[in-house]
Amino acid sequence: MSSTQINEREFARLEAHLQARFRVIESETELATLVADVLKAPSVWGAEGESELRHLADSPQSGAPGLLARALLDVARQVQRMSGRLLDEGGPMNVGTVDQISGGGVRFATSALLKRGSLLLLRLMDDRLEAPPVRVIAEVAHAGGPAPARYGLAFTTIHPADRNRLIRYVYQLQRRELRHGGADPE
Repeated sequence: MSSTQINEREFARLEAHLQARFRVIESETELATLVADVLKAPSVWGAEGESELRHLADSPQSGAPGLLARALLDVARQVQRMSGRLLDEGGPMNVGTVDQISGGGVRFATSALLKRGSLLLLRLMDDRLEAPPVRVIAEVAHAGGPAPARYGLAFTTIHPADRNRLIRYVYQLQRRELRHGGADPE
């Protein structure tokens, strides 16, 4: 096997515009607690309910049920933001902006200084409904440049439902990119 085959990526990277909140995991005890928490439950309700609501909300013929589905998705987004603020009580959260995403990691920029190999509790979110809020533990795989620097993060722990939602989101970005010739219409 050639070295290029060994280094091939498992997931395609796509441009994205997501907010990231994170904090460095300081100890093995904290890591064990956070891994258990991340794997305990997905960031939001199960994918089946979410996809049904999204389908109903996006259907032009849905009328009142579509309005209700959109309202429920908005409430879920607000609950997610509030729960994120409660998580901040576990320690101060830094902010960053994701500019590339894949099913296995992200590249993001932040003014915080991070070292390669550091583990982070990372929350990805966006106010647009199609972007899934997810909570992961990620390792700094690439650290570059002075602040604000761009960092490559590899997901190490993610709930399977969150991974599925994230991969669906990546596919959605990929379809949009193909439809618009690589340009983000927003």
